[in-house]
Amino acid sequence: MTTKQTTFDFGWGEVPAHQHPNGKGWIAETAHADETAYIGPAARVYGAAQVYGDARVIERLNRSRPAPEATATPSRSFRSPMEH
Repeated sequence: MTTKQTTFDFGWGEVPAHQHPNGKGWIAETAHADETAYIGPAARVYGAAQVYGDARVIERLNRSRPAPEATATPSRSFRSPMEH
């Protein structure tokens, strides 16, 4: 599925981003979310964050800071870039 790229302000100015097809949350072009993941409408995935499988992100996920435990489930769906 192709996504329409645009820009979004994650809090420090406009950056290249797109809305995720499953949930319509915003994904920065520097981040990654599998199409099978759910990125809720209030969710923001940015920085070097990576979301895999059937993970559900309901708030913000930024790889440069620890994410709150309730941010996504299941946690086993998250892999650091070093695990690839």
